[in-house]
Amino acid sequence: MIYDYDNLPVSSALLTLTSPEDVKINFTVYSDINGRFDFGEVNAGMYTIEGYKAGYEDILENFTFADARQIVYIKTASLEQLLEKAYNSFENSAYDEAKNYIERAENLDHQNEKALFYEALLYLETQDITKSKALVVLSENYKDYASKRHYVIPEAEEKLYLDMNWQVADE
Repeated sequence: MIYDYDNLPVSSALLTLTSPEDVKINFTVYSDINGRFDFGEVNAGMYTIEGYKAGYEDILENFTFADARQIVYIKTASLEQLLEKAYNSFENSAYDEAKNYIERAENLDHQNEKALFYEALLYLETQDITKSKALVVLSENYKDYASKRHYVIPEAEEKLYLDMNWQVADE
């Protein structure tokens, strides 16, 4: 069964089962509306499941089947779920965690404006001001990042401070 980070089934994911022990094993199926998939009767042994669904992280799981009745549970994250996790990490000042989620989101869509915006915020939070230029361009598009801090955008002609509502604030 394949689920996302909200424990909702992921339907129509393309899944392939292979075995390093038997090159003849190469089965491909799609998950159903409930996230279920069935490769048929599989003997005990070591296997790999690779999976793909647009908008979700790719799947690469190695496991050992003990018997044919074993159920495999796989978790994958959508782009929006990764960005939500990054947002929550910012709220908790967990910047290494936020960086991980942002990088994973950018692997799914390297031009996603929200991911680029969060990356700029990460650079601001970690005092890497030279890499935060994207914030100047993207700040108007994403006002949903709430914070108790003011953000200084040094590249602006005048020092520009944004408050938690993304309004220009006094120093």
